[in-house]
Amino acid sequence: MEVFMKGVDISSYQVGVNYAAAAKEIDFVILRACWGENEDKMLRTHAQGFKEAGIPILGLYCFDYALCKSQAAAEADYIVDLARSLELPESAILFFDCEYDSVRWAKDNGLDLTAEKVQKHTRAFMDRVKESGYRTGYYTNLDWSNRYYKNFEKQPDELFWFARYGATPEIDYDILQYSADGTIPGIKGKVDLNEMKEKTMALKAINPNEWIDSHEGKIYDIDGAYGVQCVDLFKIFLKDIGYPAPTEPLGGDGYAHQIWYGRQKYSKYFDFVTGKLKKGDILIWPKGHHECPDSHVAMFVGDSPRGGNRGIFLGANQGYAHSPGVLTDISCSGSLGALRYKGFTDKSSTQPANKPIAENGTVRVLKGHEINLRAGGPKGRVVGQLKEGDELTYDHKVVTNGHRYVISGSLYLAITPTEKRENWWVDVKTR
Repeated sequence: MEVFMKGVDISSYQVGVNYAAAAKEIDFVILRACWGENEDKMLRTHAQGFKEAGIPILGLYCFDYALCKSQAAAEADYIVDLARSLELPESAILFFDCEYDSVRWAKDNGLDLTAEKVQKHTRAFMDRVKESGYRTGYYTNLDWSNRYYKNFEKQPDELFWFARYGATPEIDYDILQYSADGTIPGIKGKVDLNEMKEKTMALKAINPNEWIDSHEGKIYDIDGAYGVQCVDLFKIFLKDIGYPAPTEPLGGDGYAHQIWYGRQKYSKYFDFVTGKLKKGDILIWPKGHHECPDSHVAMFVGDSPRGGNRGIFLGANQGYAHSPGVLTDISCSGSLGALRYKGFTDKSSTQPANKPIAENGTVRVLKGHEINLRAGGPKGRVVGQLKEGDELTYDHKVVTNGHRYVISGSLYLAITPTEKRENWWVDVKTR
């Protein structure tokens, strides 16, 4: 069954908005960012208000006044800069809006804005936006679809925002503006109402391996409260996926377990799981079930070599007070449940991911390295040293104490601080 979401689009014509009241009635908002290269005077107020109310900003639109393709591209550059200044994720949609006032402006400046010119301006705008990494689309109504956009070649990755009031839409759309006379609590007067299929609100694609690698060892205090806390790393993840208010209070007593107790507000971004964990799952413990006695949150990286109901977790403030994001072997017993991000992907955001260290095989020490061999554990007694060219056959690997180790019987050998190939101290051969 298709799920439809309700939203509004607003501009400087809407002032004195009670964002918290409006948030109870809508799922998303589209903001007018600019007209031409002039910023809408209410843009930042609206953006801040809806972010604090927890309503996602689906996108921005530019009311077009371009007289040529280069000006349309300049409008695209301008709205991209505005989107970045608002820290909108690249999943946000930047729309081109050309209407009859655009035609009037062109006529006043000696230009007949024909259908051919409108389509060329639209194409110049959308192509430039896509170069920035943001999504894009265009807005129009039925009259303009027939007069100005007939046979326009919209690409599959571009969205169509269609205005059609009081009738069944004749054209396939991604977002439908179905009323210009809507009422929403908290917004004075009439307001445009929109609906869209839930899948249109694309989530930012994140590769869990890359995210873990890029945040291990980092120190964050995103909310500026109580120094480095375990919730800071969770809030950094919220910021990275484009959650509208990543630093918002967790509610209740403010401790990490409130993430689980208040999890419904994250439902557009996460599934909630209580079974077997996958890499990237964000697990929450209640009070008294972890070395952090006031509850804890951390990201699952993999199973523990110790077996049982344990795992390797990336988390801040675990192991010692105010620690950075480190990998730690933790028991999952007594945990409340996990948040699983809906936008995880196996695809690399840059270059192809490095081949991971094999679960078993043989390592050969690389040139320039000498590595201690320890008995019984990562901090065990040094019983030998492997030098350049020396090999060790191992049975399994483990991540702990901030490093990757291979284990042969009871012998531990540190081989790299990360999975990234350029940081390895050994060459690994799979059996």
